[in-house]
Amino acid sequence: MAAVFAADFVDSGTRYTVCHAMDELGNLDAMSVPDPDFPSGTWSGHYEQEGRRHPQEMRLDFVGGRVRGAGEDGIGSFTIQGVFDSSAMTVSWTKQYRTHPVRYVGQRVPDGLRGTWNIGRFTGSFHLRPGAS
Repeated sequence: MAAVFAADFVDSGTRYTVCHAMDELGNLDAMSVPDPDFPSGTWSGHYEQEGRRHPQEMRLDFVGGRVRGAGEDGIGSFTIQGVFDSSAMTVSWTKQYRTHPVRYVGQRVPDGLRGTWNIGRFTGSFHLRPGAS
């Protein structure tokens, strides 16, 4: 029978929760091991729309090729569901507000995540960094 356990820790002021699955022989499930290039925790930054920057902050959990999270910006609260690829250093997710979805596609860069968002024909850029603003 496999065991699942979670551990919380704080690093540089950011709180992390790490979940692991262990098989009967004590081997960790490799898909549950955190990826250092995509740290789970608070991410903050902005998105640009019509030449203006709008701040946003969110909690993102990167585990097993999936990214999930939630946050808030000037429009309101939202949830995040998507995927990431640590070998290609890419990420894509849907930011779901109560009223509408926004598609994000980006790349891991030295100072965080950069990419584009779109809602139909409306598009802009975004930049997020690990840690609170």
